[in-house]
Amino acid sequence: MPVKVALTVLILSFTFSDFLFGQTNSAPEEVFNKAVSEYDRGHYDTAFQLFESLTDEHCSNMSYNELCLESLIYKANVHRNKSQFEKAKKLIDRSEAFVLNELNSHPDHLVHVYQMQIFAMSEVSTDESAEIYSIKLRNMLEEEDLKPLSVLRAAVGIGYYEDHAGNYQKAIDIYYTGLSAIEGVERERELQRTLIMVYTNLGVFYRKLGKPEKAMKNYLLSVDEINELHGESHLSLAYSYNNIGGIYYGMGDFGLASDYFIRAASIMERRLGSDHHRLGVAYNNAGVSKFMLGDLDKAAEYLEEAQRVKEATMGENHIDTAVGYSNLASIYAANEQFDEAERNYLLSIEVRKNDRGENHPILIEPKTQLAAFYLDRNRFEEAEYTLHRALEIAINRLGPSHPNVADLYFTLGNSRMLQEHYDEAIDYFSKSFETVYGEYDFSEKIDLTHPIGDPPKTVEILQHWAQTHWTLYELNAEEFHLNKTKSILNWSLELVGHLQNTYKAEASKLSLIDRNYSLYTKKAEVLNSFYDVSGDEKYLDRLFTIVEESRSRIALELLQNLEARSFAGVPEEIIEEERSLNSKISGLFQRLSTEQSKGPDKDRVLAASLQDSLFYAKRDLEQFTAELENNYPSYYWLKYDNQVINKREASALLGHDKTLISFVVGDEYIYAFIMSPSHTKFVKLTQTDGIEEKVTELRDAVTGGKTSEFKSSSYKLYSRLIKPLRPYFETNSLIIVADQVLHFLPFELLLTEKTEHTRYDQMPYLVRELSISYASSVTILERMLSRKKENPRNLLALAPFADSDQSWTSETDQLRYGNRLDPLLLTSYETRKIGEIFSQRRGLSEFFFPNRTEILLSSDATKSELINRLGNYNYIHFATHAFINEENPSMSGIALYPGADDDGMAYVDDIYNMELNADLVVLGACDTGLGSVYRGEGMIGFTRAFIYAGAANLAVSMWRVNDQPTAQLMIYFYENIREGYSYSESLRLAKLSMIENPTTAAPRNWAAFVLHGL
Repeated sequence: MPVKVALTVLILSFTFSDFLFGQTNSAPEEVFNKAVSEYDRGHYDTAFQLFESLTDEHCSNMSYNELCLESLIYKANVHRNKSQFEKAKKLIDRSEAFVLNELNSHPDHLVHVYQMQIFAMSEVSTDESAEIYSIKLRNMLEEEDLKPLSVLRAAVGIGYYEDHAGNYQKAIDIYYTGLSAIEGVERERELQRTLIMVYTNLGVFYRKLGKPEKAMKNYLLSVDEINELHGESHLSLAYSYNNIGGIYYGMGDFGLASDYFIRAASIMERRLGSDHHRLGVAYNNAGVSKFMLGDLDKAAEYLEEAQRVKEATMGENHIDTAVGYSNLASIYAANEQFDEAERNYLLSIEVRKNDRGENHPILIEPKTQLAAFYLDRNRFEEAEYTLHRALEIAINRLGPSHPNVADLYFTLGNSRMLQEHYDEAIDYFSKSFETVYGEYDFSEKIDLTHPIGDPPKTVEILQHWAQTHWTLYELNAEEFHLNKTKSILNWSLELVGHLQNTYKAEASKLSLIDRNYSLYTKKAEVLNSFYDVSGDEKYLDRLFTIVEESRSRIALELLQNLEARSFAGVPEEIIEEERSLNSKISGLFQRLSTEQSKGPDKDRVLAASLQDSLFYAKRDLEQFTAELENNYPSYYWLKYDNQVINKREASALLGHDKTLISFVVGDEYIYAFIMSPSHTKFVKLTQTDGIEEKVTELRDAVTGGKTSEFKSSSYKLYSRLIKPLRPYFETNSLIIVADQVLHFLPFELLLTEKTEHTRYDQMPYLVRELSISYASSVTILERMLSRKKENPRNLLALAPFADSDQSWTSETDQLRYGNRLDPLLLTSYETRKIGEIFSQRRGLSEFFFPNRTEILLSSDATKSELINRLGNYNYIHFATHAFINEENPSMSGIALYPGADDDGMAYVDDIYNMELNADLVVLGACDTGLGSVYRGEGMIGFTRAFIYAGAANLAVSMWRVNDQPTAQLMIYFYENIREGYSYSESLRLAKLSMIENPTTAAPRNWAAFVLHGL
């Protein structure tokens, strides 16, 4: 089956710097300097009044001609900042007349005014006039003896026009002419202001030419100049942050890009107000990044606000407004509002065409988007006509090696593939890849030092190319296509791994793996085909490795980071500094999320301040990490050496008494890699369709007590997922590595045969036959087992809701949690009983060295008390409430009693910063095994956080549980542990005890709790 074509990436807007500010030493300089200061602080109305007083008093006095000119230009910029472009144009016209009549056409002043005219022309869309002023500036460069600053200003104006015309290389060339003129010139304030603009715009030009490294270099130069001249909250910094975000976006680091876009918008809103056209640009980009992270609601919110601002300030027929039409179209298409989507795509193209003509490069991206939309609707003829027209523009105006050309070849390849013209599709994919990468040889390893302009697109090209060869192999079984598929997949997976290591934001890493998870499943299918053809066991070895490499990659990276710091000899004070930075970020994030959860009642000033602090804290951590990697090279190599366990090592880990099932949920089929003491097999189980619905149906039946629905869905899932594997079971102990929706399924409750029984205590559950535990991956399981204590001892149990009259929630907590923080009366009994079990002395050693047990109830069970005791206990038991935040997993929390400085919530980020010494952590609370599931990464929530913090084994719940059956299950569980059973067998026996009692036999009472570990 060909790959379904996804809608193309949305379009970013990049911000130019085009404001010039002069300064003077004339007599009324105090007023003028005050006006400039007010302007720099964003107090435009005050600044305008001061400049107005200066022009009223001094424009008729020849002694103050230069002051008058500078004030006129500032007033024009105030109007431009307010999107009052016609008023700005009138003042610039007045400035030009003033220079011609009062300043004797002084060339340096004329350069300044002509430059401003070009800026103004681009805002009111009069290209012909802008060209006239560009020609004038070129003539002045050749004929006049200009000051170095004026040469630079002239270059800026000409370059701005050339960019507007789509001549990006010409713009760069003239900018470097200007830069060469100021070599060795003292960097006065006005020159530094102009340099900010030069570096910013050079970055934009390079980005348009598909040279992100050079673009980023110039953006960072602009940031250095801005910080030196203005500090960290100046408007110019917003433009640079917006553009830096664009580079990260192009790399696919959408999470970090989003941080920069939102920071840019925050500065702009404070400096420019909520109705400025540049704010529309920032909102646009924030929306695009949220779209790529899969947050469609937030994306729509930002994009709609961006469009409102743009239409209000620039009108419906402006280029920036056209960008918004394209992006809104993609949102409409994602929501299946296809007529509205097509209307907005066409409107975007029409506006651009009317403004810039039919052959401008600005038409390429919306045409590519429209074509992808047509392909998704199987309108192939319209799609290919649109693509070929865009390709003609791209090659003629941007050259044959531009990323836009690669994108067009790629989309043409998709069109050919969907129409089953596979050989033609392969030719287009080959052209597309050669455009972004250059010459290639798949028999060699990919060169990751090779500059690639658009790495995420490159991965996508390889993915579709490999799929086309795979489709041909399925059709005709030619080994050539099987080999090609494997080679291309090898390159694509190498590139994905490289990108994961370069991305800074976890959200970006999660998005990367989620979008490219099918590369791993396809590689598994390919290796299995090689094994079927050859019977060579090496392919099963590689298959196991690729399945492991697809699992919990980011969690493994986090664990590897912990080990790298230890083995690389990083001093403890540096590690403590990193902890402090992470803790600071967690605290700021929690405070910001709490404030934003208040909706319309939030304190906007406080929220903005927290957003700023969070941005800078993240930046500090990023810089700290870069310095750490640079100063400790061994740390760098250990951190990114994410080697997974191989099949031989996994077999040794499992031993003779355990069987591994690692599920793989592909696009069309579910597979299982099964490893028992004498068998290794990769089995195609069932089609993917319907599995998610069946798992949901089963969970609803269990929690809702629907017996007949439970029996039906439970047996069907057993028949599709477990029954085909039973011939390979050689042990009574299973370790399950789930995938995607299967993370929500406790396999113990599956029924092994159809049954007429209506009594739950009589049903044939899988748990009656097998002991089952879970792991994120075998590699992570191996890391967890390496922490196991030889003789675990000492218990810490917490029950913060043990009192019947307990009511400590704040008004904010009531809004967030409702009545879900009710007392859990049986938790006092549960924890005290477990404490008694541990206090019983079993064996001679415990008479001499008895276990220490500590029970923290109600107001004693605070977060600070927990943290103070963590290192002293190998068993930590929580009997409390917990809450899952699916939109923001890091804000999921385990409820403890509020302390003096906290709200009582141990959030996921707090848990990451803990240091456990626990052989077993039990989360006896609702939903603690849940979270957000990402393809390839699995469940993001408490499980991963506690494993990172040091838990060797972890018991969690998969749905809301009542405190009475939970208390009984936990007591059975700990009694079995004290009898010497393994954790997995102890939990199995506890569940069987619950099943034996008809009053607790229903799966909702015992099946929720599962064990990660052994």
